[in-house]
Amino acid sequence: KASYIYANNGVEIGKYFDEIRDPVRLEEVPKRLQDAFIAAEDKRFYNHSGIDPQAIASAIVGNTTHKLGFKFWARSGGASTITQQLARLLCADEVSDFKNRAQTYGRKLKEARLAIQLEKRYSKQEILEAYLNIIWLGNGANGVVAGARRYWGKDIRKEQLTIREAAILASINKF
Repeated sequence: KASYIYANNGVEIGKYFDEIRDPVRLEEVPKRLQDAFIAAEDKRFYNHSGIDPQAIASAIVGNTTHKLGFKFWARSGGASTITQQLARLLCADEVSDFKNRAQTYGRKLKEARLAIQLEKRYSKQEILEAYLNIIWLGNGANGVVAGARRYWGKDIRKEQLTIREAAILASINKF
């Protein structure tokens, strides 16, 4: 819900809200935008069943070597798949205290379990569509439609985002 601000003459001069969300079907999301999110978040999205063992192993090695001080080899990072991120967003209460999103092994195990369940029940297209509709993209924008509108004033259903804009939108979640 939004709160509207009006001038003395009755003209709307502002609107305040907690979040903007405008759902979209996957077919309406430009392919380059879908590809940008997959490249940024989960490059093996179509080849795993909710968890990515290769990314998990890489994150464990990178995080461990980083903690041990081996900066030349260390890569500190996460291993969450798009499906795991969706599980966290949909089931925040079950996975973790949303206000305290500490990366614990317990939280990661819950995410993995829920991600596997999601993959058994829904197609990759349904998972990607849900993710693209609820992902937080900053400044009150939830989902790719709201994000494109917020940052470039574009409706992804009508206008093709440039490759640059798609890549930037996909990378916002990384910050």
